[in-house]
Amino acid sequence: MATFQDFENNLKTALGVIIQKNYADFVNEAGTDATTFLNEAKNDLVKWTGLFAANSIDKDELTALVESDKDLLELHALKQAGLAQARWDLFVNSVIETTISVAVKTFV
Repeated sequence: MATFQDFENNLKTALGVIIQKNYADFVNEAGTDATTFLNEAKNDLVKWTGLFAANSIDKDELTALVESDKDLLELHALKQAGLAQARWDLFVNSVIETTISVAVKTFV
């Protein structure tokens, strides 16, 4: 059975790929913001992915829970670097979608 550490490692790798591919001009800032989000949401993610892995919640419920932590993804470094609002919104959505996708791949 997969562990939270497996999920966290897979998520960091997946987010790294997205950052390199779509935010090459803001790699450091995007990496900092993604890491901050993961650190701040970690307790919630441990709980929620545990519930998901135990089939106590489904993918839709997991998605709603992760989206509820969207405010933790404040993106201070990206804002300071001048990332346009549209790209900022895309980054936020990418982090949320990737978190769900990696959870499904890790725990299903």
